[in-house]
Order: sequence, then C-alpha cells, then structure tokens
Amino acid sequence: MVTAGIRWNGTVSSARLSLPTVPRDGESLIGLVARATRRNVLANTRIVTSVTGAYLFHPGHVVVEPGDWSVALARVVGCSPAEVEARRVGNEQKPDPHAGARIPTPARSHLELHRRRVSPVSLAESGHHRTTWLYRHLPYCPESLELLIDRCSDCGTVQGWSEAWGIGNCDNYECRRPLVAPEPRFLPRRLEASYRRFASMLDPDPSVRASTLAAMPTDFAEASCRIQVQSLVLLGSLFVRGVPANIVGSTNARGVVHLPPEELAEIVCTGVDLLGDWPRRLRGEVVERLSDGRLSDLSAAKRFSKGYRRLSVTTTKSSLYRMFEAGLPETRDNSHIALAALGRRTFNARDAARITGISTIQFARLRNTGRITPIVASSEPRGARFDAHEIELISNLWRGSDPWTFCATYLKIPVYGIEQLAALGELAYVDHPVIHALDPEPRLLKTAVAGIRSRFAEVARTEAPPSGLVPLHLAMRCFARMKPWGHVLSMILADELPCWIPVGRSFDARHALVDPCRIAGRPDLQSSSDNLKLFPRIMLTTSEACDILMVGKRELDRAVAMGLVRLSRHSPKKTFYDRAQILRLSETIMPWPMVKQTVGLLPRNVLAATGVNLANTFPIGLPREDVLAGRLPVIKVQRPQWPGRRCAVD
Repeated sequence: MVTAGIRWNGTVSSARLSLPTVPRDGESLIGLVARATRRNVLANTRIVTSVTGAYLFHPGHVVVEPGDWSVALARVVGCSPAEVEARRVGNEQKPDPHAGARIPTPARSHLELHRRRVSPVSLAESGHHRTTWLYRHLPYCPESLELLIDRCSDCGTVQGWSEAWGIGNCDNYECRRPLVAPEPRFLPRRLEASYRRFASMLDPDPSVRASTLAAMPTDFAEASCRIQVQSLVLLGSLFVRGVPANIVGSTNARGVVHLPPEELAEIVCTGVDLLGDWPRRLRGEVVERLSDGRLSDLSAAKRFSKGYRRLSVTTTKSSLYRMFEAGLPETRDNSHIALAALGRRTFNARDAARITGISTIQFARLRNTGRITPIVASSEPRGARFDAHEIELISNLWRGSDPWTFCATYLKIPVYGIEQLAALGELAYVDHPVIHALDPEPRLLKTAVAGIRSRFAEVARTEAPPSGLVPLHLAMRCFARMKPWGHVLSMILADELPCWIPVGRSFDARHALVDPCRIAGRPDLQSSSDNLKLFPRIMLTTSEACDILMVGKRELDRAVAMGLVRLSRHSPKKTFYDRAQILRLSETIMPWPMVKQTVGLLPRNVLAATGVNLANTFPIGLPREDVLAGRLPVIKVQRPQWPGRRCAVD
C-alpha cells in the first residue's frame, strides 16, 4: 500500500498499490477507482484520483477529466492503460488529442458524477459499479431493471465517491450498512425491451452500440452520441402524457432528468420505439393523437409542432435535420395547420386548384360559396387544408368529363341527340355539386363518349355499300320536330340497323350510310323519342335549330330577320334560339325537305320554272295544314322520293 510520491501538482512516482485491481466488464472508471481504494484499504478515493494531476472537486469527475494520465492511473491501479482509457468518457465538443477509444457521452450534464447510484440486486450478482449507472437518463439498472438508489435507507445519507467503505455500503462511518431498497421498484414490463435497447446505445462496448444503432435510421446512427440522446429524449417527451409543459420538446437536460423515474423511462422508451420504425411509427402516433382529441384543435397542434421543430434546431449541424424534416414535413410550413390534418392527406388551395385543373380564382369561388369546405380552416395565406381524396375525386370527374356541346361535336350529332343517348343509358352525366358549380353546362364522362365511338366503329361496315343508301342526317328528315338520334344510334350500336362508313371518313355518325326505308318505316321512334325525359332547357344552339327545322344557317338567319324565329341570346361567339318556339314551328311548319317528300315541291324548282323565289317568303317551309290540304302557292312538281327507290312516307 505505497502511496508516497503522488502529489497534487501532477508529478507521479512509479509507486503502485499493493493489490492490483482487475477491471470487470462494464465497470465504470470511478467504480474501478473506488473498488481499488477499498481493496487496498485506503482512506479516500482522492489518493488514487490525484494521479490525474488536477484537483478534482468531486472524485467522480475523474471520468471526464481531460489529460494524458491514463498510463499513470493504470500503473497505480494495476491494469493496462487501454482498460483505463476505455472507461473514460470522451468530450465530443472539445476532443482530447491524447484520447484513445473512449465511451461517448451526450453531454457532461447528462452524467451523474456526484452521487453514487447503485442497484442492490445487480451488486449481489457482481459487486462492481456499472458504467450505465452514470447516465442520468437511465433511472433503472439495464441488467436487473431495478430502480437505482443513491441514498441509505437506514441513515438517509446521500452516497458519493469520496469514502471507501465499498460500492454497496453506506458512506456514513457510523452506518456503513449495505445499501438496500426498503421497497424495491422495478421498471414496468411493457418498457423492458425498449429500455434495454436505449441502454445499449450507451453501452461501453462499441460492438453493442454498433449493433443497436444498425437497426436505427442511417442519419440517426451517424450522428454524435450527444445529439442522438438529446433528440431521442426530446422526441419522446412530445408523445408521453403528463409531461410538464416546460419539459415537452425541451432541450434542457437538467429538467428532463429530474422527472419521476417511470416517466423519464417512458420518454426514452417512446423515443426509441419511434426511431425503430421511422417514420411510419411517428406518423401513426400523430394520427392517434389526432383521433383521441389531443391534437384536435389548432392550439394543441401548434404547441406540438413548435416542440417538434426544436428537433431541427437542435440537430441543425447534423444529418438528423433532414431525417426529422422528412419524417413529419407538415411541421415545416404552416405546421400547426398541416399537422391538424395529418390523419388525412391534404392539399393547400393552390395545389388543390392545380390538381383539379381549374384556376385559383375558380377554386376560391368554390370555397366562398361552400361547394368545397376545408377540413382545417385558417386565415393565413394558403393555410387552409383540403381533403386529398375529395380533391382527387373532383379532379377525376372534371378532367374525365367534357361539356355535352363538345361531346355532340365529337360524335357529329346535335346536342339534343346527346341528351337522348344519356336518357337511354348510353352516356353518363357527371352529377357532382362542384362540377355543376364549375360548369353550368351538363358534362358527360369521356369514357362513355369514347365507348360510343369505338362501338360504332366495330359495328359499322367498311366494305362497298349497296345502292340506295343515304347519309343518316338525310334519312332523319322523315321525322318532324326533334329527330330520334338517340334511338337510331342505339339501333346502330346494337347492330339492328346496318350502317356503312363512307370512304375517307374514320368516324362520322352524321354521314354514316343507312337504308332510309328502315328508319321511315318506324314511326314509333318519333313517339319514343318525344317521351324521353330530357333537360328542361329553354334555349337551343344554332346547329340544333337547323337540325330540327331542316334548314341551313342562311335560311335560319333570314327567318330571324323576318321575325319568324326569336333569338334567346346572341353574342359574337354563340347564338341561342327559343326552344319552345322552335318546337312550335316544327309542328306548324312543314320544312322544305318534307314538302318535297310529300308533294314534290322545292323552292329552286319553282324559281327555275316561274321566277318566284318561295324561300324569300317561306324561308323555313310551308304551313303544314296547307300542304296536307293541298293549298299550295305554286304548281306541284313531281319527282321521286329517293334516287332509284320508292318508299311510303307518313
């Protein structure tokens, strides 16, 4: 027991302790010093720690004391310098140029160097002080899961590192009894696996630490130990119930480690669990908090987001910044708003308008009229969040449909023919309040319209047509009023009415060649068409009016100029006609094509024979009653109804 030559000025003699002390696995450096002091029956641990060359206010500070003194301490204790160096805690912020492989530490304030914390159950297995007992974030022993104690149950003395009565004995000279817990407390079983996983992150064995970090996200594993523990504890505090408001999301380690042991253990276990399945577990926990009401209002979401953003502040200089930002991007911009809607995928107003395919002005109008309601309202610019499923549904309906005027142009039939096809179930309307608000004109699904065209191409004949066929729009002139386009096209699609595609036309329902007698002999088509339930429109387009009255645009304009036809709305781009008046005219006036079929009279024949232009007086046709009664203004001209064919016309 030679201690002479050890001086406070840092000079050390070659003296050794009489009984060398062999370090044990997982033993802390101050624990090794205390055991060597007790083994050699020395009065105080300072006799050994003085070889560091500095005056230690607390002997426990030898764990973090810088300097090149590992060889001297190893010589005094009786072990190798590597074993001493491996038990020293490194300082990542101020690296020691003489340091070897040391134990990493989150921060010096995270270590309990003043009080000696022990687990009586673990000391009964092996009487040495574990390195993990130094970490203040580990209130329970990772081996026995017993709550660490630092006070004698008999005399109440707080245990330190100065006296040398044994690791498991009271420091009080008058007491010196073994340290025991009157009522041993153990870690809840539900936290055991996660707690041991966190403790292994601080294990003095590098291989154990590497094995644990391998299961963590790569960015987290590559960060420093100080940042790892700090971010893990901060993350866990956000999700544990009952944590004081000044502690939630706080980087103040002193405040966290003074929490009740079970609460502190639950914080670190929660942090480990969240990082174990990153980021799915994190987002699942946030959704759960939303469902149980803890983040249901914006104020709670704002507090949570503020705490989560501290992770980014804490880890700005590490790769963890990118990891945490990608794990919960809703906390980046307007965080409290996006977070409150995390249970569902959401879009802000600008993205919703872009995805839907409309302008932001149109989208704002929809929101102001209540057609679209945000799931999270906000007065901030672009702060409101809209349900992604609803926006995508509207986008699919809007982008997947066309106005019926476009569909009529696409199929080469009048708009009311589109109405008839929809009433017969061949086409489908888009029935959604948002679509109606965006476009007052009815819209039809593109897939249904494209299906009509593809089916038509399948049933239409492409070989040379027989003689006597006429274009479909001419065959339709045997019907008065609105032509039964829907029924006739349904017959064609069902292959009940053969048709041929003219040479040079890929698709054109209007000019498809059909047998006119197959249509003229079906008066039921007109009655069935009249009984269809169509839209209660008050206006007709120019093409519809021309189709119903069987006239051209020039004749229709002349009728408007003469006051026979009244305009409903006129603009440089579109002209609309009164529907009721057009239908009345179609019933009272027999169009010139039907006059020709009935009595063989055409204005151009009369003009050639007599020089009288009936089109100037009767631009649309003759009164139906006069034609049927035989009261004609000119000589009747006889001509066959169809070239080479003779058919009965009703």
